[in-house]
Amino acid sequence: MIEAGSTSFLDSLCKGHESDWIFMIPSSIGEVAAVCTLLKAFRRHHEGKIHLVVHRRHEDILSLFEGHFDSYQTAPLTLMRSLISSRLIDPSEFRTGRPICLWAGQMYDGRLLDLHHLFTDHRGRGGLSFLDMYRYMMRLPWASEICPGKINLRLHEYALSYSMKHGVEPGKSVIFFIGNNTNKPAPASLWESLASDFQKKGVKIFACTSGAKFLPTKFTLDVPFLEMTPGMAVAVSRIAGRVVSGANGVQFLSLVVDTPPMMDILLADRIIDEATGHFVYMNSNRSSHSTAVPELVINNQLYREWLIRESASANELQEIGMALAKDHSG
Repeated sequence: MIEAGSTSFLDSLCKGHESDWIFMIPSSIGEVAAVCTLLKAFRRHHEGKIHLVVHRRHEDILSLFEGHFDSYQTAPLTLMRSLISSRLIDPSEFRTGRPICLWAGQMYDGRLLDLHHLFTDHRGRGGLSFLDMYRYMMRLPWASEICPGKINLRLHEYALSYSMKHGVEPGKSVIFFIGNNTNKPAPASLWESLASDFQKKGVKIFACTSGAKFLPTKFTLDVPFLEMTPGMAVAVSRIAGRVVSGANGVQFLSLVVDTPPMMDILLADRIIDEATGHFVYMNSNRSSHSTAVPELVINNQLYREWLIRESASANELQEIGMALAKDHSG
């Protein structure tokens, strides 16, 4: 059934952009960042103006990619997704003047996500990396290079002011991104142990849970909490100098913006099953940036990943925490 609201929304997307490429990204931070890194390659290959449609929560991500596109607008995820589910737009249609959905989860393109899982879950087998999925959806050559984002002067100065206000000491602070939206967060005991280990070294600790649906159970951490949008989180992380986080969209975004900070990523082996609302087993390679998007981290000496198994004992978690709190050269 096609609703009138969806039809009028489709008309509003197309009006004034009849000759433009209209890219609709009805998903999360990482997906928006992935599209943005390939927009300059797209313009070189296909030519024409580019209009983006994103959720309002992702608007400030676009400030990191100024010059990569021509215009944008915000829209609710439900309305964007309704255009595909109601078949108002054909997912196989690829031309100017019509919205093109750039989300593998709703492309109705057969085995696109399966090919990505083949790449991440089965070492030695072929498949598509995370960014290759977007090269495929955007009809780009496999060798198309990504173009990193950049923190503009306005955002940098705002992040400096914010950091000064909250006591984030440049180059001598660590920000914990504790929550997640898909993977199970690392246990509270690990975060608490890490905070203690860093504080013993005289390092200032901050935490951010903005936008996270899932937090560790029985979580109590006596450190300052920062409320930040994705773009601000990237800018403040660079000022702090170091990040400890689960694998999530903010950290993917940080990797595709110039000069990322020192990053320690805690990989989970559990993911939310949206059908049941419970966490179920997954191959941790799916959330590993080293596996899913190797071109981003292969030469990054300031990037590490740690597997936090559901079955890990208290002693194993303590050993991971002690090793992680050391400097990368330690």
